[in-house]
Amino acid sequence: MWVDYGYSLGFPRLIDEALAQRASDLERVKIRAALADTEPQVLLADPGQEHFIYSSWHLSAAERTHHDQGI
Repeated sequence: MWVDYGYSLGFPRLIDEALAQRASDLERVKIRAALADTEPQVLLADPGQEHFIYSSWHLSAAERTHHDQGI
């Protein structure tokens, strides 16, 4: 399954939080985003990338922190 998050200020915080809360129920969900204006909750909920694969077209500071940690 692919989920496209909005760009920059269009980042879907409520959807991100809802997906993060259901991490253990989901698998292989691929998320595309760009310049997230807040730290994506799916990255915090699944640092081992067992449930979500998060890809960004262009990393924001919030996303780069996770990228630099190999997430």
